[in-house]
Order: sequence, then C-alpha cells, then structure tokens
Amino acid sequence: EHVGRLVAGRKQNKLDDVDWRPGSGGAPIIAGCVATIECELDRILDGGDHEIVIGHAHTLTADDPGEPLVFLRGGYGHFRPGLDDRAANSS
Repeated sequence: EHVGRLVAGRKQNKLDDVDWRPGSGGAPIIAGCVATIECELDRILDGGDHEIVIGHAHTLTADDPGEPLVFLRGGYGHFRPGLDDRAANSS
C-alpha cells in the first residue's frame, strides 16, 4: 500500500523512492509484488482527468504466495477468490 501511495501522487519522478527493476519491455517491476503482468502497449485513450491505457498481456509472474493488494472504488483492499459483490454486500 505504501508503494501504491508513492506512485499515485503528482510527484515527477515517482519511482525515486521505490525498489524496482526494468521488466522485459522496460516497464518497472516493483520489488516485493505478489504478482506482475507485463504488457505491450496498444493505445492510450483520453479518459477526462485520466488516461486509459490499453495493453496486451504477454508475461504473468506470480511467485509470492502472499495476498494481493487491490485498489478499487477509491480505497485499498484485498482480493478474496470466490467472494463477489453480492456476497460482500449481503452481510
């Protein structure tokens, strides 16, 4: 979560304080990630105050048995296989 907050800000050089290495296509692979997905850039679309980046995934690495961190609907959480929105909202 700490690294997610570092790279989400408006700082110019977002990876200055992050331990990372270049992936096969040069994109950063952040140390300690549970999994990585490397993609080839297809296009970038205008999304108003954001850009929407479309890519084709070509390499998936999932070496760490830890639980992934997810950013969704403005907050951080954890992915739990088998739990969908209906189950989460019924409790």
